[in-house]
Amino acid sequence: MRAILTDQQTYSISDIIQGALCVCVIAGNPSRRRQRRDDALKAWGQRVWTLAEIVLSRGGSVMVQHPGPSPSTTTYEEIPKTKFAARAWSDAMTSRQLLDNYGSLRLSRLQLAKVALECLMSRKFRALHAGDRIYAMMSLLHIRPPIDRRDSSFQALARLSFPQDSDRLMERLVCLLPNHAEESWEAMTDQYRASVWNIHPTIQVCAVGENDTVVIDGAKGAQIQWSSFSAVRTTRRVTAVRQCISMAIEYCPALVLVALLVVGSAGDGTVQRTGGIAMLAVAVLAVLCIPAVAPLMYRGKLWSVEPCFFGIEGYVPLDVVEARLFGRGLNRMRWSPYGSPLSRHREGEALRERAAPCGGSSEDQDVEETSCRGFVDTYMVEPIDPCSPCSACRDGGTHCKFHETPASCQDRSRSRMGEMKVFTLVDTFSMTATLFHAVRPPTALVVCGSEGGMKRAIACSLDVTTGTLYRETVLRIPSRCVDHMASLERVRLGLRRPLLPTDVELSASSSSSLSPSPVRSEGVPLQTSRPGAETSTTSLLMQEIPRPRPPTGVPSGQQQTRPSAASSDLGARNEGR
Repeated sequence: MRAILTDQQTYSISDIIQGALCVCVIAGNPSRRRQRRDDALKAWGQRVWTLAEIVLSRGGSVMVQHPGPSPSTTTYEEIPKTKFAARAWSDAMTSRQLLDNYGSLRLSRLQLAKVALECLMSRKFRALHAGDRIYAMMSLLHIRPPIDRRDSSFQALARLSFPQDSDRLMERLVCLLPNHAEESWEAMTDQYRASVWNIHPTIQVCAVGENDTVVIDGAKGAQIQWSSFSAVRTTRRVTAVRQCISMAIEYCPALVLVALLVVGSAGDGTVQRTGGIAMLAVAVLAVLCIPAVAPLMYRGKLWSVEPCFFGIEGYVPLDVVEARLFGRGLNRMRWSPYGSPLSRHREGEALRERAAPCGGSSEDQDVEETSCRGFVDTYMVEPIDPCSPCSACRDGGTHCKFHETPASCQDRSRSRMGEMKVFTLVDTFSMTATLFHAVRPPTALVVCGSEGGMKRAIACSLDVTTGTLYRETVLRIPSRCVDHMASLERVRLGLRRPLLPTDVELSASSSSSLSPSPVRSEGVPLQTSRPGAETSTTSLLMQEIPRPRPPTGVPSGQQQTRPSAASSDLGARNEGR
């Protein structure tokens, strides 16, 4: 009975406001004589429930009463709703959109949910339960699910999202990258400056769990290798030059042996001996030229590359990465122009294109004749190194406030646990590298949607105690890379790992000798004091993602090679860190 009364009290405010003929606002305190009218109205507008009282009211104006010390000094003012937002609310631009929605300018359901939540976030709210703010937002909507006091704010939003299957608000929310790691999901901000309606999800949220986690289905993913670089299979076209070099490597040593046998068995001054010496000279010359021409076999275009993801802590130049992967740097790799918020790009060289004919009347064409004829310049996007100097840092400084530098990346790699670090993701299929920020090294990429012509891949770290993948960052990868990823079963995905700074403590024996430097000293063990880490859970575990292989069948005129790449500890990670 108490739960039913709570539901009725929460939603009855909207029904009363909608049924009232007029709404009168009493703003101001009679005891404060020097208080301005607008200040009193803004003080009244800071409360959460005042939003529904004005937005859902009838008519195009609101009556405002300014009480005075006596009834004779009390004044009344009729304010149009178009001007009420600027006078009463600090977020006039956002609140005006909400007022217009109940007038002539309708918002979509996604836009209405986002705008309403932004308005509630900017107002003072004393919540009795974690999900009260979302239930206050539901008073502005037509969906009124039963209220559960045990729900968190995220779980309360799920009650709002699940009945609206066409909007898929939860699926879109998962793909957002907040501006800060500790920022609440309620802000619905994105570092790529995209809104929830710009994202097209490719997954389905099946359930909502504790600690702001969801169970998703229909996702594709791939693992990230952090231990070391491994050999990558490539496919090249068999040309005449490569075939000649391959035959020389294969048959020249045998030709040297045959020439030695001919010279040794022939007599002095015979034609056979002279021919053997000539054969030996040619074979020795070919053997000596092999080291110089052998690299030509690995030049040219790669027709297919084994799709792999390699992770590196910190910043590494591309020529070093390419040398570790393919044995030599041939400028095949490039930085991703849009892969992360740290990616950078610029305009390339101008390309001349024929201008399209202008439409309209002949008089308009005469006026703009010079602009309609000839050619037009187009510019291709050219990715640049995220740590390359810009115009603001060319004075010799090692740090820049606009982008990361090699020195700042090195400083971040020495930061304490729980602070942002810099990592590099190498994609061998698209031959790109992406520099990004994360608190922990992600172990897998889970593709959950698309936006801006690219796929949104959530870089996740695995919590082995609960089997949950937690979002570390959101990257953007080319759409063609998804075709080489494996389909996943149901996965439990968390928006933020519930790990406090006190969960990792130094041992008491070594805490006194530890220096205040952010660099961890050698020989200082770390102890995990996470409560409940020893208990087993029934959460969904992430299935092992197989590494995709290129097709076994090689077209005619092509060959598959696997160059020997020396194993490097460049991408090695301390698994206990």
